[in-house]
Amino acid sequence: MTAKELISQYVDTGLQLPEYQVTKLSNQDKKTYIRKRLIAAESSQHLDWYEMALLNPDERDNYISKLNSFGIEDLLKYSSDPDKVINILLNNDTFLSKLNSFGIEDLLKYSREPEMVINRLGDKGREYISNLTSGDISHLIKMSEKTKGDFINLVLNNDALISKLDTGGIYDLLQNSSNKDKVINVLLNNDTLMSNLGDRGMSHLLVYSSNPEEVMKRLGDKGREYISNLDSSDRYYLLRNSSDKDKVFNILLNNDILISKLNSRGIKDLIQNSSNEDKVINVLLNNDTLISKLDKYGIEQLLVYSSNPEEVMKRLGDKGREYISNLDSDDIEYLIQNSSDKEAIKRIFDKYGIDYPKNESVKSLLRKKMIYL
Repeated sequence: MTAKELISQYVDTGLQLPEYQVTKLSNQDKKTYIRKRLIAAESSQHLDWYEMALLNPDERDNYISKLNSFGIEDLLKYSSDPDKVINILLNNDTFLSKLNSFGIEDLLKYSREPEMVINRLGDKGREYISNLTSGDISHLIKMSEKTKGDFINLVLNNDALISKLDTGGIYDLLQNSSNKDKVINVLLNNDTLMSNLGDRGMSHLLVYSSNPEEVMKRLGDKGREYISNLDSSDRYYLLRNSSDKDKVFNILLNNDILISKLNSRGIKDLIQNSSNEDKVINVLLNNDTLISKLDKYGIEQLLVYSSNPEEVMKRLGDKGREYISNLDSDDIEYLIQNSSDKEAIKRIFDKYGIDYPKNESVKSLLRKKMIYL
């Protein structure tokens, strides 16, 4: 059997050929091929763009008229070039007259030029965009796997869409964008969005920005109020997830109201998440409100993490002396075991006449204590 006979036999099966092979078919084989492909398409298969181009206008109209929302998605999903399919569909009056919101969603999900799609749809496209909710935007971003960036650009170029974003929409836009600073700049420029922006939305802007200090500057009083009222979970989220942890840390450290509200746990978390414990301790010691309400556990953290606990004691004054005078054996063990400078802690004990284990290690004494228990 010759190659020509094999091809003629194959086109009669209704199975799909790639574009480059279809272009090499004789006119007669092309007619047979597309006729068989149309029959196959009536069951479970779909025509690709180059096959649709072979149809005469009536055949194309008839084929397209039978497409429902599921058919449109499959047509685009399995095409070798969805944009060429979309172009054929947008040039078909029958398709445009029947097109509903589900069909428009499919076009946007697969198009690399979603703005062009909306423009060509005219009033129908504009109405669709105007009715999108923040949830719809998030859904389209997540579903547009191969054209995510193109749809994100459509959103960024539409102030009305930006103004609709809720916290989830802001997160999805930033999470899926390859240029997060560009997104953040667009968000910050939208007055409607900014007026409705909640705490979690601000946290997303700070976490994803490469310049969180600039974000804070542009947020103004709203940003300062947000930082002043951070609770422990908010601080944890910011410090754990920020693109630039050190810059976000400095924002927290420079807010006197936030610092003044810290409890002993907050003090410990702040120090532990810092790359410069002494810098944090110095800021804490400079906050009179914090120091006035500092309890024994807060003082412990300052002494334990400081590279100069004697200076900490000096700056704590009477509060520090009162703390030392009321230490019990467990407090003494904790300080010696956990301090960055154990010898300095011992010197403090010596200065204030505090008895502590001198000849045996604290671990040894603890082992004895456990045996006795």
